[in-house]
Amino acid sequence: MRGGEVVRVEEMRLQVPDGRTVPVLVNSKPQYSLASEITGAIVVLQDITAIEESDRSRAEFLAMVSHELKSPLSNIKAAASWALGGAHLQDDPETRDMFQLVNEQADHLTQLVNNLLDMSSIEAGALSVTPEPMDLIALLEESLASFMQSGKTFRVMLRASDELPLVKADRRRIGQVVNNLLNNAAKFSATTAPIHVELEDSATHVTVRVKDSGRGFAPEKKALLFRKISQIHEEGKRQPVGTGLGLAICKGIVEAHGGRIWG
Repeated sequence: MRGGEVVRVEEMRLQVPDGRTVPVLVNSKPQYSLASEITGAIVVLQDITAIEESDRSRAEFLAMVSHELKSPLSNIKAAASWALGGAHLQDDPETRDMFQLVNEQADHLTQLVNNLLDMSSIEAGALSVTPEPMDLIALLEESLASFMQSGKTFRVMLRASDELPLVKADRRRIGQVVNNLLNNAAKFSATTAPIHVELEDSATHVTVRVKDSGRGFAPEKKALLFRKISQIHEEGKRQPVGTGLGLAICKGIVEAHGGRIWG
């Protein structure tokens, strides 16, 4: 408030006298005198307890459904893989193409189910991470190689210091974050524009920046960037296909490590 910052749709938790913690949505705007000095602020707090309870019930339902879907998806994947490996399909390209489609769609659905399960764990505060000392540059190089091997035609530029210390993190989960950020950058960039990945070392932490050349978004929508299934681009513009959970999952994983993510 003292700095004149405008706050839009920021979530906070307030401790009230009876011991409860109340989730609120905060909007605030400074008030100025004729001499352009800050004289106060208008602050609006919205109790979102009911919304959180509704979200929790929905998350529990999605988690249950997702668990139930994993078994039949595994069977479909196994059957399609077995069929594709059979010699009887070598002379039947049309049938082989159909089984290939089934195989690819099973992979897509499996990824969707895994995202739903991760999001449910994040919302329940139950996402598990196993931090251990790791070479972050090596992990980034592996993620970039996997990104390029998935058929992407983007140029990805990695810039990092040669003397980067080991960091304590869950290798699989941080790899998931990097992959989500790269895919998100690719969605909103021209194929001729490079994606930049930069590492910056400080005394207490390492910052990873992923930069693209996309069209960006309006400043007032910044607070929505890491929310589930949020649309932050201009109305009427066709949005790239996706689950809308990628950045929200990134936020949950980073915060489970005690870190911070921002845009």
